[in-house]
Amino acid sequence: MLAQEKKLLQLAAIGFTICFLCTVLVQIIEIKTIYQNSIYQQKQYIKNTVENDIKYIDLVKKDVEKRWSEGKKFYSVSDVKAEVTRIVRQKLYSEHYSNDGYVWINEVRDYDGGDGYAIRLIHPNLKDTEGIQLSTRTKDAKGNLPYKEELEGIKKDGHISYSYYFEELKSKKISKKMSYAAIYKEYNWIVCMGVYYTQIKENSNFFDEKAQVILGVGYAISISGIVIVLWNITDKLRKSSEKYKHEAEDLQNKVEEDALTKACSRYYGTILLKKELERYKRTNKSAAIAILDVDHFKNINDMYGHNFGDEMLKSIVSEMKNHIRETDSIIRWGGDEFIIVLRNTPSNCLEAILQKLNKLIRVREVVNEDNIGITTTISIGAGYFIESDENIEDLISRIDVALYEAKKKRDTYKII
Repeated sequence: MLAQEKKLLQLAAIGFTICFLCTVLVQIIEIKTIYQNSIYQQKQYIKNTVENDIKYIDLVKKDVEKRWSEGKKFYSVSDVKAEVTRIVRQKLYSEHYSNDGYVWINEVRDYDGGDGYAIRLIHPNLKDTEGIQLSTRTKDAKGNLPYKEELEGIKKDGHISYSYYFEELKSKKISKKMSYAAIYKEYNWIVCMGVYYTQIKENSNFFDEKAQVILGVGYAISISGIVIVLWNITDKLRKSSEKYKHEAEDLQNKVEEDALTKACSRYYGTILLKKELERYKRTNKSAAIAILDVDHFKNINDMYGHNFGDEMLKSIVSEMKNHIRETDSIIRWGGDEFIIVLRNTPSNCLEAILQKLNKLIRVREVVNEDNIGITTTISIGAGYFIESDENIEDLISRIDVALYEAKKKRDTYKII
């Protein structure tokens, strides 16, 4: 009888070991899947950012031409290009993207490549090198030819996703960088954005070491499983399953929520906006969509540091959450730019809401480390879906124009 009980215990231990290892394996796969999703979402984010910046460049060009024409100012094509360059440079210098990303522009001079095929026109990370000539023969730290790869992709499709090794923005460390580039044909500008893989891994809270620890624990328990009694096996299996399920849910929440401000992430916000467009197509009733930008945010970062700038963004989101409805949503669209979805908001109520948001932020103080209260303002562009909108980018492009008009005056709003 004793031998039979030992055999049953051994079978139970083996069964536990198999179940436990399967649970561990499933959870590791789930964690890795979430990380891969983060990579995919980041690729979409930098692609959308570049495409939106190209639309912005074209809007600025048309706006400059319109203003100068209406002012009867004599100008040449090169005059307009110089003014557009100035405005775009100012914008890219002041932008604050997630994961330490940034946008830069190279101007192509010779599509056949070689030495001097392009110049570095705007580069927030290497301002002192703007104007230097670039070469498709230049290699990165791993011997790749990123400029050549980029140019070939641009010539073939007008855009390209690629990776290379480059110096990080806040250090001298050479790291692998995910990039997307597209051409603005009017000026032969290659508009690029890149994000380091190290930042994506850090901000998605994925740690290879943690996965190794989990595997080690699973191996150790499988060895000692032969001495675990049956009642303890069931209890440990339940607890381990709950533990890894909680970790997976926590990682998923961080994908849907911006880690800094607790607003919706751009990925999740894109899903919300697509649902609002679908609802509009079904019911012909559109939510009010507002895009806002913190005025002079670069100056705040320069004067008080990025940590204080982060506190300012958290304070702004917190204040807005306290004064909008639970049915409304705040999305961190990028850096200091946010989108607010105001559901069931007729046009005759929208102006009062935007006035209220301007006032709320204007009077709110954030205390810095010197115990001094600092205030800021926001500019807002807003509008509704219209019948011709085929995707959310159509609306965002329109309210971006309204935001551009509002930022000329600061601390105001513009409804289109």
